Amino acid sequence: MNHHGGDTCTHAQRPARRTAPCDRFFEAHAEHYEFFVFILEMAMKLDRSVKRAAEALLHLGGTTGDKLAEKAKNGAGANRTVQRFFPLLNQILLARQVESFLAYLSELLALAYLTRPEMLRTDEKIAYKEILDFSSMDDLVSNLAERKIHRLSYSSLEDLVHTLDQQHGIVLFEKPEDLRRGSILVAQRNLIAHNRGVVNRLFKKLVPECPLEIGVLLELEFDDVNDGIDFLAHAVVRIDTAAISKFQLPCLGA
Repeated sequence: MNHHGGDTCTHAQRPARRTAPCDRFFEAHAEHYEFFVFILEMAMKLDRSVKRAAEALLHLGGTTGDKLAEKAKNGAGANRTVQRFFPLLNQILLARQVESFLAYLSELLALAYLTRPEMLRTDEKIAYKEILDFSSMDDLVSNLAERKIHRLSYSSLEDLVHTLDQQHGIVLFEKPEDLRRGSILVAQRNLIAHNRGVVNRLFKKLVPECPLEIGVLLELEFDDVNDGIDFLAHAVVRIDTAAISKFQLPCLGA
């Protein structure tokens, strides 16, 4: 199993001019990778330290044994342990990045609705009593925005893409194949979150191209996870740039 992306991996960069939701996405983006690298570096450092200590003891003499010789050769075995847990680490990395992407979309919509309240226009009727519960128009707008985002958060990615395109002219994915890739990433995240990453009938229905049988653990290659994360990050950059221009959103680095 190949766990290393190599020097050819490139990642989307945080835009100089960006919304606050975009900034938070890239903060989380960096944090997730830092966690992954921290685990690898700690394992390597532990192995090096134990290996050097064992080598020193063997060199001094008076201390022998197969276990010490093994430690002098391989260290504490921390790297082997991390290798064993790579599937779990890959699942955590993918799930958190997909969640961060979905959170970005919700936060961007909230910012757009609060900046441009006219985007909340709808045929939905609101009772006078409910309106009077709010002390200001800003509070009412915030509540309507929250309710709309809450409803959208339960939509499938395909439905969300259609709604945002039709109602607001926000294009999340420019190509059908990009939407399909995004949908698969969301389906993988949901499988990890709700079924411990074990393939079930719902996942097979959503991702029929998956070759795994029902009941088999979804094992993700780091290169695939890395590419998927970079795909979502590039989508965030494109969506954010377009939304700032279209809705005149407040942004950082302006």
